[in-house]
Amino acid sequence: MHQSAVREMVERVIELSRSYAIWWELVEKSNFDQFARVRGNHKDFFDATIHSLFQGFAIISYQLFDKRTDSTSLRVLINSKSTDSVLARQLNDAIDLKLPLLKKVFAIRNKVYGHRDKSRLPEALFEEAGMSPSLMREILDLARDVVCALAESAGLDTKADLEKEILWREKYAREDTRLIMQTLGEQAI
Repeated sequence: MHQSAVREMVERVIELSRSYAIWWELVEKSNFDQFARVRGNHKDFFDATIHSLFQGFAIISYQLFDKRTDSTSLRVLINSKSTDSVLARQLNDAIDLKLPLLKKVFAIRNKVYGHRDKSRLPEALFEEAGMSPSLMREILDLARDVVCALAESAGLDTKADLEKEILWREKYAREDTRLIMQTLGEQAI
């Protein structure tokens, strides 16, 4: 397993984690209500940001779990000859367990963002997929667990240390989002 490919996947998981954290801070009900005035004053910015973060989440999720062998993905790294067979089996089993969930986000990526299914409106596809913050969190947790195990196996970092780093980066993204919202709210007074 090439360390550079694992590093690339670590960076993609960090981006997924930060995107989710910022998106959640912007759409979570208590924040949504608390900062309604700020969002109203900057509607185009926040609508575009929320949409872009969700779109990015769908695309990065697809990239991370893509099965095609001509791409760099967690699946490809897991199935490489240099990954320990026991670890590969454990990680593949963990991903396979979440395939129904992954298929939901893949459908959104494939039919709305990657390509446009002209036979159906995006709203119908979103409703059919039934994505929710908790399902998105499950995808994020899976990606983080898998990439941390691969990184440890490749000798890049311990699983525990890398998990802490990813969670810290997510925390900082959440805190920065709140700070920006609060600052914009104070300026509007």
